[in-house]
Amino acid sequence: MTHDSRLKAPGFVLLPLLLGLLAPPAAAEVRYATFTSPALGKEVSYAVDLPLSYASGDRRYPVLYALHGLFESHAFWERRGLAGALQPLRDKGELPEFLVVAVDGGNSFFVNGPAGRYEDLVTADLIAHVERTYRVVPGREGRALFGVSMGGYAALRVALERPQLFRAAATHSAMLLEAAPTTDQGARRGQMAAFNAAFGDPIDAALWSSADPLAWADKVDPKAAPALYFDCGSEDRYGLAAGNQELDRRLTARGVAHTFALHPGDHGYAYVLSVLDRSLRFLGAAFAGPAPAAPARPRITLQSVTAPHVTVQYLSLPWGPNTFATMEKPDDTFYNKRPWPFAQLTTEATVSLDGTALPPGRYALVFHPNGPTNEGMSLEVRSVAADFLEPGNAMAPAPEGKTVLRVPARFETVPDSAPALAIALVPAKGATSLTVRYGDRRLVKELRN
Repeated sequence: MTHDSRLKAPGFVLLPLLLGLLAPPAAAEVRYATFTSPALGKEVSYAVDLPLSYASGDRRYPVLYALHGLFESHAFWERRGLAGALQPLRDKGELPEFLVVAVDGGNSFFVNGPAGRYEDLVTADLIAHVERTYRVVPGREGRALFGVSMGGYAALRVALERPQLFRAAATHSAMLLEAAPTTDQGARRGQMAAFNAAFGDPIDAALWSSADPLAWADKVDPKAAPALYFDCGSEDRYGLAAGNQELDRRLTARGVAHTFALHPGDHGYAYVLSVLDRSLRFLGAAFAGPAPAAPARPRITLQSVTAPHVTVQYLSLPWGPNTFATMEKPDDTFYNKRPWPFAQLTTEATVSLDGTALPPGRYALVFHPNGPTNEGMSLEVRSVAADFLEPGNAMAPAPEGKTVLRVPARFETVPDSAPALAIALVPAKGATSLTVRYGDRRLVKELRN
């Protein structure tokens, strides 16, 4: 009988054990995948950084949604070393465990604009996909935003515009400009091309204003704002320190709690990595603390205006970033995704709107949101059989009925901002002017007798 004596040699017996002791500890995993975005009508790539413990058990984790900078992609989280910087903090137990999800937003500035509905990509499609696909804490208490440069601009805007969706946001070197960019102000050719692709050429002043985090700082409810952290390099070569200081000034003036600092450094990932632990610890503390109270649902009452032969009823929906607080679901974002039956028109005699006759009856006035191809909002007039508006409920679906008319809804931008949806009927010779005001937008239509 023979045997291999090597199997009993101490060195061979101990070698696997020694190799195991010398091997590095298991690490978190960054995975890459795609999903279909209804807002963009295409497949979108994303990365997800999973903590080590995700591989076992049934625990649910908060999610940090990370938005990249200009000329970057979803791969920035790993490629630029941010995933590597997070890992030691995880290993030492200095942060609660959470997932990081980075999505490819191209050079869109994550706005709903000519390039596509990229804000909807983040605030609706991505959230819905992640909460369906991964074991995560659903809802506001399980979500936070992170962004660098262009992504910081977007993270701050979304956090201030939609405080009902995220409990915290942190940014580095956020692209905060006190005026729309121009080549005269120092924007390079490639940068200006990206601005024009996202905001129009020339830049659409209304779109720029509506997406400006500095403007949203003047609108957000101080009691409803998420936890906010932002910093910038004091030697930022694009001059972004000034815009970040301006945001600090505006938030401070309005009593919005936040953490802000200028640190030594220029614009780039050398700076970001030098301060990244500060933002990650801030976000970790937000995730570890008690869930902040959700913004209060606004009071919505039924209003009515009349003119000869015409009555319009509508809901006094407040204007502001908390308008739809607690009303939206991430997989069915009402304001951006579904028709909004905002008013009921009752006619006692035939009138015409845009050349279409409306016989005596009851009609729903329905706004349709901008679509994936950016064709613009539209106004539908729909014949209905019964009253449908419910005080306090702005989320009621559009009632069934026959479409009588559907036309583009061409809003004007006005200098002042209406505090709530307001509709006026002003009789004139042979016609009645129907004016809809909401925020800083106005739509005027004529009802001809």
